[in-house]
Amino acid sequence: MVKVIFGGNSVVKTYDGQSVSQVRSDLGAFFQIPSGAQVRVNGVSVTDSHTLAGNDVVEFVKTSGEKGS
Repeated sequence: MVKVIFGGNSVVKTYDGQSVSQVRSDLGAFFQIPSGAQVRVNGVSVTDSHTLAGNDVVEFVKTSGEKGS
């Protein structure tokens, strides 16, 4: 199971073996994740091609000073 966080929203789902891009595609509209949001896995910046493993924590972060939608 992978925990995904954006702002005050979070969800735990089975994303093991999937890429960050797949998570962004699946939850982007639901969480209203901006296309330019940076992503961190377990506190480390990664690209959208990063493959997730069980117990990973994925956090989408808006760049400082970026307005919300």
